[in-house]
Amino acid sequence: MFFHKPKQTSEAVIIAAGNGSRVSPQTGVSHKCLLMLSDMEIISHIIFSLWESGIELVHIVVGHQAKVLEDRLSRVPLPVPLNFVYNPHWELGNGTSALIGSSAVLSSHFLLSMADHWMTHQIPSKLNHTATPLPNVLAVDRMVNNINDIDDATKVLLGRSSRIVGIGKTLEIYHAIDCGVFKFSTKDIRDALLKATAQKDYSLSGGVRELIKNDTMQYLDVSGAPWQDVDTVSDLEAASRKLTGIRKVAHAS
Repeated sequence: MFFHKPKQTSEAVIIAAGNGSRVSPQTGVSHKCLLMLSDMEIISHIIFSLWESGIELVHIVVGHQAKVLEDRLSRVPLPVPLNFVYNPHWELGNGTSALIGSSAVLSSHFLLSMADHWMTHQIPSKLNHTATPLPNVLAVDRMVNNINDIDDATKVLLGRSSRIVGIGKTLEIYHAIDCGVFKFSTKDIRDALLKATAQKDYSLSGGVRELIKNDTMQYLDVSGAPWQDVDTVSDLEAASRKLTGIRKVAHAS
């Protein structure tokens, strides 16, 4: 709704099947995407940001504490309908959730977000309203010095013509950080995840690496758009500071 260019899709997938083992025990929250960030749960912020980017249906892949998450979100006033998809294999890796989520999508393309990556609407809006040479796109942040926990971040090695050369948490040479938000061709990511799974790689990054090999994956620079991967209490505090800063600027203007 903030762009005049045509949107690429009306559907999105949120991966919300993990157990949040690093932060949940410290906070007493059964599901980390239900952690409160100011006036809303993290996942509610994500849903509103997706809606503001033109998304009209959100598929939420659940696993750990699925009923708790479904019950909570069913009581929250949200701007778009939710379709809950259960992943019985969620403990294997987030690639299994991405695969099951993509199977629920009817459109040729969709946006995908992690349930614990708080973001403002600028990131999904740029993904959804930017025509790109390649069908599969990862939002990246080149401002690597602003990352709260760089050791745990997924690093991205960038190449020419917006190509991605490498991706992973252990890369020693990298130019940007994976923001956890994508635009995918539904068929491409399904095929890539199936191929990665056949090789016993159950991560979403494994599917992305297959797309890179096929030269159908590129990056989109969203540096400057606020976001935060929330894996720890320190990450939650960083997200809170960023959100407070945004609201102060909005109030002042």
